[in-house]
Amino acid sequence: MDQSYKEQHEQFVSDHSGTNVVEIACMVTTGPLLVLLRHVVQPWARMFHFKPSVRTKFVCDFLLLVLPIIAVTTVLSNYTDAVLTALLCVIFGILACNEMLNNISQWKPPHQRNKDVILLLDVKTPERMAFITNYRALINITSCVCILAVDFAVFPRRYCKVETYGTGLMDVGVGAYVMCNAIVSPATKARYLGHKTFLDKCSAVFKALVTTLPLLGLGMIRFVSLKILDYHEHVSEYGIHWNFFLTLAVVRVSILLLLVSIVILCICHPSSSWLISMCLALGYQYLLSVHGLREFILTGSDGQGSRVGMLNANREGIFSCIGYLAIYFAGVQVGQFLQKSRSTLRDWLRAVVVLMAVQTLFWLLLKFSESTTENVSRRMANLPYILWMVAFNLHVICAVLVIELVSIILTELNKPVYQGTDYKPNSQPSFCLLRAVNSNGLFYFLAANLLTGLINLTLATMHASPTVGFIILCGYQFVVCGFTAYIFNNTRKSLKFG
Repeated sequence: MDQSYKEQHEQFVSDHSGTNVVEIACMVTTGPLLVLLRHVVQPWARMFHFKPSVRTKFVCDFLLLVLPIIAVTTVLSNYTDAVLTALLCVIFGILACNEMLNNISQWKPPHQRNKDVILLLDVKTPERMAFITNYRALINITSCVCILAVDFAVFPRRYCKVETYGTGLMDVGVGAYVMCNAIVSPATKARYLGHKTFLDKCSAVFKALVTTLPLLGLGMIRFVSLKILDYHEHVSEYGIHWNFFLTLAVVRVSILLLLVSIVILCICHPSSSWLISMCLALGYQYLLSVHGLREFILTGSDGQGSRVGMLNANREGIFSCIGYLAIYFAGVQVGQFLQKSRSTLRDWLRAVVVLMAVQTLFWLLLKFSESTTENVSRRMANLPYILWMVAFNLHVICAVLVIELVSIILTELNKPVYQGTDYKPNSQPSFCLLRAVNSNGLFYFLAANLLTGLINLTLATMHASPTVGFIILCGYQFVVCGFTAYIFNNTRKSLKFG
Protein backbone atom coordinates (compact mmCIF):
# COMPACT_ATOMS: atom_id res chain seq x y z
CA MET A 1 0.00 0.00 0.00
CA ASP A 2 1.37 3.41 -0.97
CA GLN A 3 2.67 5.15 2.16
CA SER A 4 1.01 8.48 1.47
CA TYR A 5 -2.34 6.78 0.75
CA LYS A 6 -1.97 4.68 3.90
CA GLU A 7 -1.47 7.82 5.99
CA GLN A 8 -4.43 9.51 4.32
CA HIS A 9 -6.59 6.45 4.97
CA GLU A 10 -5.59 6.28 8.63
CA GLN A 11 -6.52 9.95 8.97
CA PHE A 12 -9.77 9.28 7.09
CA VAL A 13 -10.96 6.84 9.80
CA SER A 14 -9.45 8.71 12.78
CA ASP A 15 -10.15 11.77 14.93
CA HIS A 16 -13.95 11.64 14.79
CA SER A 17 -16.31 12.85 17.51
CA GLY A 18 -19.32 10.61 16.77
CA THR A 19 -23.03 11.31 17.07
CA ASN A 20 -25.65 10.95 19.84
CA VAL A 21 -27.00 7.73 21.34
CA VAL A 22 -30.55 8.51 20.20
CA GLU A 23 -29.61 8.52 16.52
CA ILE A 24 -27.73 5.23 16.91
CA ALA A 25 -30.67 3.63 18.73
CA CYS A 26 -33.08 4.80 16.01
CA MET A 27 -30.79 3.53 13.26
CA VAL A 28 -30.54 -0.01 14.68
CA THR A 29 -34.33 -0.13 15.20
CA THR A 30 -34.68 -0.49 11.43
CA GLY A 31 -33.40 -4.09 11.72
CA PRO A 32 -36.27 -5.41 13.88
CA LEU A 33 -38.80 -3.55 11.73
CA LEU A 34 -37.36 -5.27 8.66
CA VAL A 35 -37.94 -8.64 10.36
CA LEU A 36 -41.59 -7.67 10.85
CA LEU A 37 -41.80 -6.56 7.21
CA ARG A 38 -40.58 -9.98 6.11
CA HIS A 39 -43.28 -11.59 8.24
CA VAL A 40 -46.18 -9.55 6.89
CA VAL A 41 -45.27 -10.17 3.23
CA GLN A 42 -45.43 -13.97 3.69
CA PRO A 43 -49.12 -14.32 2.67
CA TRP A 44 -48.46 -12.71 -0.70
CA ALA A 45 -46.37 -15.68 -1.79
CA ARG A 46 -49.49 -17.84 -1.49
CA MET A 47 -51.69 -15.30 -3.21
CA PHE A 48 -49.50 -15.45 -6.33
CA HIS A 49 -49.01 -19.23 -5.97
CA PHE A 50 -45.32 -18.54 -5.45
CA LYS A 51 -43.25 -21.38 -3.98
CA PRO A 52 -39.72 -20.02 -3.89
CA SER A 53 -36.59 -22.16 -3.90
CA VAL A 54 -33.91 -21.78 -1.23
CA ARG A 55 -31.95 -19.48 -3.55
CA THR A 56 -34.98 -17.29 -4.11
CA LYS A 57 -35.64 -17.18 -0.35
CA PHE A 58 -32.04 -16.08 0.17
CA VAL A 59 -32.39 -13.27 -2.39
CA CYS A 60 -35.66 -12.17 -0.79
CA ASP A 61 -34.11 -12.18 2.68
CA PHE A 62 -31.12 -10.23 1.37
CA LEU A 63 -33.35 -7.61 -0.26
CA LEU A 64 -35.63 -7.31 2.77
CA LEU A 65 -33.12 -7.58 5.61
CA VAL A 66 -29.59 -6.70 4.49
CA LEU A 67 -29.94 -4.19 1.66
CA PRO A 68 -31.98 -1.72 3.78
CA ILE A 69 -29.36 -1.92 6.55
CA ILE A 70 -26.65 -1.02 4.03
CA ALA A 71 -28.79 1.87 2.78
CA VAL A 72 -29.64 3.28 6.21
CA THR A 73 -25.97 3.28 7.25
CA THR A 74 -24.85 5.00 4.05
CA VAL A 75 -26.97 6.78 1.44
CA LEU A 76 -30.00 7.13 3.73
CA SER A 77 -28.06 7.89 6.92
CA ASN A 78 -29.46 11.44 7.06
CA TYR A 79 -33.04 10.19 6.75
CA THR A 80 -33.31 7.62 9.55
CA ASP A 81 -36.59 9.07 10.84
CA ALA A 82 -38.06 9.02 7.34
CA VAL A 83 -36.92 5.41 6.85
CA LEU A 84 -38.54 4.30 10.12
CA THR A 85 -41.75 6.13 9.22
CA ALA A 86 -41.78 4.64 5.72
CA LEU A 87 -41.22 1.12 7.09
CA LEU A 88 -44.12 1.51 9.51
CA CYS A 89 -46.37 2.84 6.76
CA VAL A 90 -45.47 -0.03 4.43
CA ILE A 91 -46.06 -2.59 7.20
CA PHE A 92 -49.45 -1.13 8.13
CA GLY A 93 -50.36 -0.92 4.46
CA ILE A 94 -49.56 -4.59 3.90
CA LEU A 95 -51.46 -5.52 7.07
CA ALA A 96 -54.49 -3.66 5.71
CA CYS A 97 -54.20 -5.63 2.47
CA ASN A 98 -53.90 -8.87 4.45
CA GLU A 99 -57.07 -7.96 6.30
CA MET A 100 -58.79 -7.49 2.96
CA LEU A 101 -57.64 -10.96 1.95
CA ASN A 102 -59.22 -12.33 5.10
CA ASN A 103 -62.54 -10.80 4.10
CA ILE A 104 -62.55 -12.32 0.61
CA SER A 105 -64.54 -15.51 0.86
CA GLN A 106 -62.54 -17.53 -1.63
CA TRP A 107 -59.39 -16.83 0.33
CA LYS A 108 -60.83 -17.57 3.75
CA PRO A 109 -61.64 -21.18 4.64
CA PRO A 110 -64.16 -21.70 7.47
CA HIS A 111 -62.41 -20.36 10.49
CA GLN A 112 -63.46 -18.19 13.38
CA ARG A 113 -60.62 -15.83 14.16
CA ASN A 114 -59.95 -15.30 17.83
CA LYS A 115 -60.00 -11.58 18.51
CA ASP A 116 -60.66 -11.83 22.23
CA VAL A 117 -57.66 -10.04 23.72
CA ILE A 118 -57.91 -11.92 27.02
CA LEU A 119 -57.85 -15.29 25.27
CA LEU A 120 -55.17 -14.08 22.88
CA LEU A 121 -52.81 -13.48 25.80
CA ASP A 122 -52.97 -17.19 26.56
CA VAL A 123 -51.78 -18.18 23.08
CA LYS A 124 -48.91 -20.63 23.30
CA THR A 125 -45.52 -19.35 22.14
CA PRO A 126 -42.78 -21.51 20.58
CA GLU A 127 -40.55 -23.40 22.97
CA ARG A 128 -37.57 -21.78 21.25
CA MET A 129 -38.25 -18.15 20.44
CA ALA A 130 -36.34 -16.64 17.52
CA PHE A 131 -35.67 -13.15 18.91
CA ILE A 132 -32.22 -13.97 20.33
CA THR A 133 -31.20 -15.42 16.96
CA ASN A 134 -32.48 -12.29 15.22
CA TYR A 135 -30.77 -9.99 17.72
CA ARG A 136 -27.37 -11.68 17.36
CA ALA A 137 -27.62 -11.85 13.57
CA LEU A 138 -28.68 -8.22 13.15
CA ILE A 139 -25.78 -7.06 15.35
CA ASN A 140 -23.38 -9.16 13.27
CA ILE A 141 -24.74 -7.94 9.93
CA THR A 142 -24.69 -4.27 10.94
CA SER A 143 -21.13 -4.58 12.27
CA CYS A 144 -19.87 -6.28 9.11
CA VAL A 145 -21.55 -3.70 6.91
CA CYS A 146 -19.75 -0.97 8.85
CA ILE A 147 -16.25 -2.51 8.80
CA LEU A 148 -16.07 -2.00 5.03
CA ALA A 149 -18.42 0.98 4.75
CA VAL A 150 -16.16 3.06 7.01
CA ASP A 151 -13.51 3.03 4.26
CA PHE A 152 -15.88 4.73 1.80
CA ALA A 153 -16.92 8.37 1.69
CA VAL A 154 -20.58 7.28 1.48
CA PHE A 155 -20.36 6.23 5.15
CA PRO A 156 -21.02 9.27 7.40
CA ARG A 157 -17.99 10.19 9.49
CA ARG A 158 -20.16 10.63 12.59
CA TYR A 159 -20.76 6.85 12.53
CA CYS A 160 -17.01 6.12 12.71
CA LYS A 161 -15.30 5.10 15.92
CA VAL A 162 -14.56 8.16 18.03
CA GLU A 163 -11.01 8.96 19.00
CA THR A 164 -11.44 9.24 22.77
CA TYR A 165 -14.81 10.49 24.01
CA GLY A 166 -18.15 10.21 22.23
CA THR A 167 -20.50 7.71 20.66
CA GLY A 168 -20.31 6.47 17.08
CA LEU A 169 -22.20 3.60 15.52
CA MET A 170 -18.98 1.61 15.17
CA ASP A 171 -18.22 2.03 18.86
CA VAL A 172 -21.07 -0.39 19.48
CA GLY A 173 -19.30 -3.29 17.74
CA VAL A 174 -17.10 -5.03 20.29
CA GLY A 175 -19.37 -4.22 23.25
CA ALA A 176 -22.36 -5.69 21.42
CA TYR A 177 -20.40 -8.82 20.46
CA VAL A 178 -19.41 -9.35 24.09
CA MET A 179 -23.03 -8.98 25.18
CA CYS A 180 -24.24 -11.30 22.40
CA ASN A 181 -21.82 -14.00 23.50
CA ALA A 182 -22.61 -13.62 27.19
CA ILE A 183 -26.37 -14.03 26.69
CA VAL A 184 -25.92 -17.54 25.25
CA SER A 185 -22.78 -18.51 27.17
CA PRO A 186 -22.42 -21.66 29.32
CA ALA A 187 -22.33 -19.38 32.38
CA THR A 188 -25.81 -18.13 31.51
CA LYS A 189 -27.10 -21.69 31.37
CA ALA A 190 -25.47 -22.48 34.75
CA ARG A 191 -23.44 -25.34 33.31
CA TYR A 192 -20.62 -24.67 35.74
CA LEU A 193 -22.73 -25.19 38.85
CA GLY A 194 -22.15 -28.93 38.64
CA HIS A 195 -18.39 -28.51 39.09
CA LYS A 196 -17.93 -29.20 42.79
CA THR A 197 -14.36 -30.47 43.12
CA PHE A 198 -11.10 -28.72 42.32
CA LEU A 199 -10.44 -31.17 39.48
CA ASP A 200 -13.83 -30.43 37.96
CA LYS A 201 -13.05 -26.71 38.04
CA CYS A 202 -9.64 -27.29 36.47
CA SER A 203 -11.35 -29.32 33.76
CA ALA A 204 -13.79 -26.46 33.10
CA VAL A 205 -10.87 -24.02 32.91
CA PHE A 206 -9.01 -26.28 30.46
CA LYS A 207 -12.07 -26.68 28.22
CA ALA A 208 -12.57 -22.92 28.26
CA LEU A 209 -8.95 -22.39 27.26
CA VAL A 210 -9.31 -24.82 24.36
CA THR A 211 -12.40 -23.01 23.02
CA THR A 212 -10.50 -19.72 23.19
CA LEU A 213 -7.49 -20.88 21.17
CA PRO A 214 -9.13 -20.17 17.78
CA LEU A 215 -9.77 -16.54 18.79
CA LEU A 216 -6.21 -16.17 20.08
CA GLY A 217 -4.94 -17.66 16.84
CA LEU A 218 -7.07 -15.31 14.77
CA GLY A 219 -5.81 -12.37 16.79
CA MET A 220 -2.19 -13.32 16.09
CA ILE A 221 -2.90 -13.98 12.41
CA ARG A 222 -4.59 -10.60 12.06
CA PHE A 223 -1.63 -8.81 13.68
CA VAL A 224 0.96 -10.56 11.50
CA SER A 225 -1.10 -10.05 8.34
CA LEU A 226 -1.49 -6.32 8.96
CA LYS A 227 2.25 -5.91 9.44
CA ILE A 228 3.19 -7.98 6.39
CA LEU A 229 0.70 -6.17 4.13
CA ASP A 230 1.49 -2.77 5.68
CA TYR A 231 -2.27 -2.34 6.07
CA HIS A 232 -3.65 0.87 7.58
CA GLU A 233 -4.20 0.72 11.36
CA HIS A 234 -5.92 2.86 13.96
CA VAL A 235 -3.40 2.42 16.80
CA SER A 236 -5.37 4.28 19.49
CA GLU A 237 -8.26 1.81 19.04
CA TYR A 238 -6.63 -1.14 20.80
CA GLY A 239 -2.88 -0.50 20.69
CA ILE A 240 -0.07 -1.73 18.46
CA HIS A 241 -0.40 -5.52 18.85
CA TRP A 242 -3.93 -5.83 20.23
CA ASN A 243 -7.13 -6.27 18.19
CA PHE A 244 -10.80 -7.28 18.29
CA PHE A 245 -10.15 -11.04 18.41
CA LEU A 246 -7.71 -10.76 21.32
CA THR A 247 -10.24 -8.69 23.26
CA LEU A 248 -12.91 -11.35 22.71
CA ALA A 249 -10.48 -14.07 23.72
CA VAL A 250 -9.43 -12.27 26.90
CA VAL A 251 -13.00 -11.47 27.87
CA ARG A 252 -14.10 -15.04 27.24
CA VAL A 253 -11.60 -17.12 29.10
CA SER A 254 -8.18 -15.61 29.72
CA ILE A 255 -6.75 -14.43 33.02
CA LEU A 256 -9.69 -12.33 34.27
CA LEU A 257 -12.36 -14.62 32.90
CA LEU A 258 -10.67 -17.75 34.24
CA LEU A 259 -10.28 -16.28 37.70
CA VAL A 260 -13.70 -14.64 37.79
CA SER A 261 -16.19 -15.98 35.27
CA ILE A 262 -15.37 -19.69 35.35
CA VAL A 263 -14.18 -20.17 38.94
CA ILE A 264 -16.59 -17.76 40.63
CA LEU A 265 -19.58 -19.04 38.69
CA CYS A 266 -18.65 -22.56 39.79
CA ILE A 267 -19.31 -21.28 43.30
CA CYS A 268 -21.90 -18.53 42.77
CA HIS A 269 -25.11 -18.87 40.84
CA PRO A 270 -25.22 -16.83 37.60
CA SER A 271 -28.05 -14.80 39.14
CA SER A 272 -25.30 -13.04 41.11
CA SER A 273 -23.52 -11.90 37.95
CA TRP A 274 -25.19 -8.44 38.11
CA LEU A 275 -23.28 -7.85 41.36
CA ILE A 276 -19.98 -8.90 39.78
CA SER A 277 -20.68 -6.61 36.81
CA MET A 278 -21.47 -3.67 39.07
CA CYS A 279 -18.33 -4.18 41.19
CA LEU A 280 -16.12 -4.43 38.11
CA ALA A 281 -17.66 -1.35 36.48
CA LEU A 282 -17.49 0.84 39.59
CA GLY A 283 -14.05 -0.41 40.61
CA TYR A 284 -12.64 0.17 37.13
CA GLN A 285 -14.09 3.68 36.96
CA TYR A 286 -12.59 4.38 40.39
CA LEU A 287 -9.16 3.41 39.05
CA LEU A 288 -9.69 5.57 35.99
CA SER A 289 -10.86 8.67 37.87
CA VAL A 290 -8.90 8.55 41.12
CA HIS A 291 -5.72 6.53 40.58
CA GLY A 292 -4.53 7.93 37.27
CA LEU A 293 -5.41 4.98 35.05
CA ARG A 294 -7.24 7.30 32.64
CA GLU A 295 -4.13 9.40 32.09
CA PHE A 296 -2.00 6.30 31.58
CA ILE A 297 -4.37 4.88 28.95
CA LEU A 298 -4.63 8.18 27.09
CA THR A 299 -1.04 9.42 27.27
CA GLY A 300 1.15 6.46 28.28
CA SER A 301 3.65 6.17 31.09
CA ASP A 302 5.60 9.25 29.97
CA GLY A 303 2.57 11.46 29.42
CA GLN A 304 3.55 11.87 25.76
CA GLY A 305 1.79 8.85 24.27
CA SER A 306 4.70 6.43 24.63
CA ARG A 307 4.33 3.01 23.00
CA VAL A 308 7.56 1.58 24.46
CA GLY A 309 7.01 -1.75 26.22
CA MET A 310 4.18 -4.26 25.85
CA LEU A 311 1.91 -2.55 28.39
CA ASN A 312 2.36 0.89 26.85
CA ALA A 313 1.97 -0.47 23.35
CA ASN A 314 -1.38 -2.12 24.05
CA ARG A 315 -2.72 -0.20 27.03
CA GLU A 316 -6.14 0.51 25.45
CA GLY A 317 -6.77 -3.13 24.56
CA ILE A 318 -5.49 -4.55 27.84
CA PHE A 319 -7.29 -2.28 30.32
CA SER A 320 -10.53 -1.96 28.35
CA CYS A 321 -10.98 -5.71 28.88
CA ILE A 322 -12.03 -4.89 32.45
CA GLY A 323 -14.91 -2.84 31.12
CA TYR A 324 -15.83 -5.51 28.59
CA LEU A 325 -15.78 -8.10 31.35
CA ALA A 326 -18.35 -6.00 33.24
CA ILE A 327 -20.48 -5.98 30.07
CA TYR A 328 -20.04 -9.75 29.84
CA PHE A 329 -21.42 -10.33 33.33
CA ALA A 330 -24.29 -7.94 32.65
CA GLY A 331 -25.01 -10.07 29.58
CA VAL A 332 -24.97 -13.23 31.69
CA GLN A 333 -27.61 -11.66 33.93
CA VAL A 334 -29.76 -10.68 30.94
CA GLY A 335 -29.33 -14.15 29.48
CA GLN A 336 -30.45 -15.72 32.75
CA PHE A 337 -33.63 -13.66 32.63
CA LEU A 338 -34.33 -14.52 28.99
CA GLN A 339 -33.73 -18.25 29.58
CA LYS A 340 -36.56 -18.51 32.12
CA SER A 341 -39.39 -20.77 31.07
CA ARG A 342 -42.27 -18.87 29.45
CA SER A 343 -45.02 -20.49 27.42
CA THR A 344 -47.65 -17.85 26.64
CA LEU A 345 -47.88 -14.36 25.22
CA ARG A 346 -48.86 -13.12 28.67
CA ASP A 347 -45.59 -14.41 30.13
CA TRP A 348 -43.49 -12.79 27.40
CA LEU A 349 -45.35 -9.48 27.61
CA ARG A 350 -44.48 -9.34 31.29
CA ALA A 351 -40.86 -9.98 30.35
CA VAL A 352 -41.01 -7.10 27.85
CA VAL A 353 -42.27 -4.75 30.57
CA VAL A 354 -39.39 -5.74 32.84
CA LEU A 355 -36.81 -5.37 30.06
CA MET A 356 -38.15 -1.94 29.12
CA ALA A 357 -38.07 -0.80 32.73
CA VAL A 358 -34.48 -1.98 33.16
CA GLN A 359 -33.53 -0.43 29.83
CA THR A 360 -34.98 2.93 30.92
CA LEU A 361 -33.06 2.68 34.19
CA PHE A 362 -29.78 2.15 32.35
CA TRP A 363 -30.42 5.09 29.99
CA LEU A 364 -30.99 7.27 33.06
CA LEU A 365 -27.86 5.87 34.74
CA LEU A 366 -25.91 6.66 31.58
CA LYS A 367 -26.95 10.32 31.71
CA PHE A 368 -26.18 10.47 35.44
CA SER A 369 -22.75 8.84 35.06
CA GLU A 370 -21.79 11.21 32.25
CA SER A 371 -22.67 14.21 34.41
CA THR A 372 -20.77 12.90 37.45
CA THR A 373 -17.73 11.12 35.96
CA GLU A 374 -16.88 11.57 32.27
CA ASN A 375 -18.35 11.05 28.82
CA VAL A 376 -18.60 7.70 27.08
CA SER A 377 -15.23 6.33 25.95
CA ARG A 378 -15.04 3.10 23.99
CA ARG A 379 -11.26 3.49 23.98
CA MET A 380 -11.20 2.97 27.77
CA ALA A 381 -14.50 1.04 28.08
CA ASN A 382 -15.30 3.23 31.08
CA LEU A 383 -18.42 3.18 33.26
CA PRO A 384 -20.55 5.34 30.91
CA TYR A 385 -19.58 3.07 28.00
CA ILE A 386 -20.56 -0.02 30.01
CA LEU A 387 -23.93 1.53 30.88
CA TRP A 388 -24.44 2.57 27.25
CA MET A 389 -23.73 -0.94 25.99
CA VAL A 390 -26.16 -2.53 28.43
CA ALA A 391 -28.87 0.03 27.60
CA PHE A 392 -28.23 -0.25 23.85
CA ASN A 393 -28.34 -4.05 23.78
CA LEU A 394 -31.47 -4.13 25.95
CA HIS A 395 -33.03 -1.70 23.45
CA VAL A 396 -32.29 -4.04 20.53
CA ILE A 397 -33.40 -7.13 22.47
CA CYS A 398 -36.68 -5.44 23.44
CA ALA A 399 -37.24 -4.41 19.83
CA VAL A 400 -36.71 -7.88 18.35
CA LEU A 401 -38.76 -9.50 21.14
CA VAL A 402 -41.68 -7.11 20.64
CA ILE A 403 -41.51 -7.71 16.89
CA GLU A 404 -41.65 -11.48 17.41
CA LEU A 405 -44.64 -11.18 19.76
CA VAL A 406 -46.39 -8.94 17.23
CA SER A 407 -45.66 -11.53 14.54
CA ILE A 408 -47.20 -14.29 16.66
CA ILE A 409 -50.28 -12.16 17.33
CA LEU A 410 -50.67 -11.32 13.63
CA THR A 411 -50.34 -14.97 12.69
CA GLU A 412 -52.94 -15.94 15.27
CA LEU A 413 -55.38 -13.25 14.11
CA ASN A 414 -54.86 -13.98 10.41
CA LYS A 415 -54.57 -17.76 10.25
CA PRO A 416 -56.49 -18.01 6.96
CA VAL A 417 -53.98 -15.75 5.22
CA TYR A 418 -51.00 -17.69 6.51
CA GLN A 419 -52.35 -21.16 5.69
CA GLY A 420 -50.35 -22.77 2.93
CA THR A 421 -47.40 -20.39 3.28
CA ASP A 422 -43.87 -21.19 4.34
CA TYR A 423 -44.53 -19.33 7.57
CA LYS A 424 -46.37 -21.62 9.97
CA PRO A 425 -47.88 -20.16 13.15
CA ASN A 426 -45.26 -19.47 15.81
CA SER A 427 -42.32 -20.44 13.62
CA GLN A 428 -39.65 -19.01 11.36
CA PRO A 429 -39.52 -19.73 7.62
CA SER A 430 -37.81 -23.00 6.65
CA PHE A 431 -34.90 -20.93 5.37
CA CYS A 432 -33.86 -17.83 7.27
CA LEU A 433 -30.77 -15.75 6.51
CA LEU A 434 -30.71 -14.47 10.08
CA ARG A 435 -30.56 -18.02 11.42
CA ALA A 436 -27.76 -18.83 8.97
CA VAL A 437 -25.71 -15.79 10.07
CA ASN A 438 -26.27 -16.54 13.75
CA SER A 439 -25.35 -20.22 13.36
CA ASN A 440 -22.17 -19.37 11.48
CA GLY A 441 -21.35 -16.02 13.05
CA LEU A 442 -17.59 -16.56 13.19
CA PHE A 443 -17.40 -17.68 9.55
CA TYR A 444 -19.56 -14.74 8.48
CA PHE A 445 -17.37 -12.28 10.38
CA LEU A 446 -14.11 -13.78 9.11
CA ALA A 447 -15.33 -13.81 5.51
CA ALA A 448 -16.39 -10.18 5.88
CA ASN A 449 -12.97 -9.22 7.26
CA LEU A 450 -11.07 -11.06 4.53
CA LEU A 451 -13.16 -9.54 1.77
CA THR A 452 -12.83 -6.10 3.40
CA GLY A 453 -9.05 -6.44 3.35
CA LEU A 454 -9.05 -7.64 -0.27
CA ILE A 455 -11.21 -4.72 -1.42
CA ASN A 456 -9.02 -2.21 0.40
CA LEU A 457 -5.86 -3.66 -1.10
CA THR A 458 -7.21 -3.51 -4.65
CA LEU A 459 -9.20 -0.27 -4.56
CA ALA A 460 -8.65 3.26 -3.28
CA THR A 461 -11.89 3.06 -1.31
CA MET A 462 -11.90 6.52 0.21
CA HIS A 463 -11.75 8.10 -3.27
CA ALA A 464 -14.71 6.08 -4.59
CA SER A 465 -17.91 7.98 -5.34
CA PRO A 466 -20.97 7.39 -3.11
CA THR A 467 -22.67 5.41 -5.88
CA VAL A 468 -19.67 3.14 -6.46
CA GLY A 469 -19.22 2.69 -2.72
CA PHE A 470 -22.83 1.68 -2.22
CA ILE A 471 -22.72 -0.81 -5.11
CA ILE A 472 -19.51 -2.39 -3.78
CA LEU A 473 -21.01 -2.67 -0.30
CA CYS A 474 -24.09 -4.42 -1.68
CA GLY A 475 -21.97 -6.85 -3.70
CA TYR A 476 -19.67 -7.50 -0.73
CA GLN A 477 -22.55 -8.36 1.57
CA PHE A 478 -24.29 -10.45 -1.09
CA VAL A 479 -21.15 -12.59 -1.44
CA VAL A 480 -20.54 -12.95 2.31
CA CYS A 481 -24.20 -13.67 3.11
CA GLY A 482 -24.41 -16.05 0.16
CA PHE A 483 -21.46 -18.15 1.32
CA THR A 484 -22.78 -18.17 4.89
CA ALA A 485 -26.24 -19.23 3.75
CA TYR A 486 -24.77 -21.93 1.50
CA ILE A 487 -22.75 -23.44 4.36
CA PHE A 488 -25.73 -23.31 6.72
CA ASN A 489 -28.18 -24.80 4.24
CA ASN A 490 -25.87 -27.60 3.06
CA THR A 491 -23.96 -28.59 6.19
CA ARG A 492 -26.08 -27.33 9.12
CA LYS A 493 -22.80 -26.85 10.97
CA SER A 494 -22.19 -23.93 13.30
CA LEU A 495 -19.12 -21.76 13.59
CA LYS A 496 -19.84 -19.12 16.21
CA PHE A 497 -18.09 -16.57 18.41
CA GLY A 498 -19.54 -17.91 21.63
